[in-house]
Amino acid sequence: TKLYFLDSYSGKKDDKKGCAISTNENDTWSKPSHLDIPTLDIDGDFYGFYIPKNEEVLIISYAGPNSLGEEDLYISINNEEGWQSPIHMGSQINSSGFEISPFINESLDTLFFSTNGRGGEGDADIFFSVRLGDSWTEWSEPENLGPIINSPKFDAFFVIHQNMAFWSSNKDAERSDIYSATILPPPAIDI
Repeated sequence: TKLYFLDSYSGKKDDKKGCAISTNENDTWSKPSHLDIPTLDIDGDFYGFYIPKNEEVLIISYAGPNSLGEEDLYISINNEEGWQSPIHMGSQINSSGFEISPFINESLDTLFFSTNGRGGEGDADIFFSVRLGDSWTEWSEPENLGPIINSPKFDAFFVIHQNMAFWSSNKDAERSDIYSATILPPPAIDI
């Protein structure tokens, strides 16, 4: 019933970068309206957003005032007062390179993202990190998803839907394709 967009609906292209929302009522989509996120000021050319189904948080990749490198990951929390000012997700997640294409699982405790600032298989690799407690700035050491997912080229935009993972990679061509993998349940524990 809701769609979120990169905001280019409020006037001249790139006049105010951000996020927009459209809602569906009676099979009709509303005109997208700007999502008000206080102090969000995107100055660079590259930015992106991820919002989970529960709409409790919005993870933003952009070059912001506290960025350690190129694009960093920030989080805006949605509470009874609306969206809050973005919080830098900390140096455990962000590096001197870029962190882009965030995805967080439904329980909001495991973050997947692509970065070129941590080494790995190649250009940009997909990593995951687990949130420590209730803080949005304290995370486990990010772990590379390895060579089954990552390649010597650009790998990003990882998402999980039910028991399937999907991501984008240009490992077999100049341009990116979409790849998928089945997520297998862990083996039973024998005691």
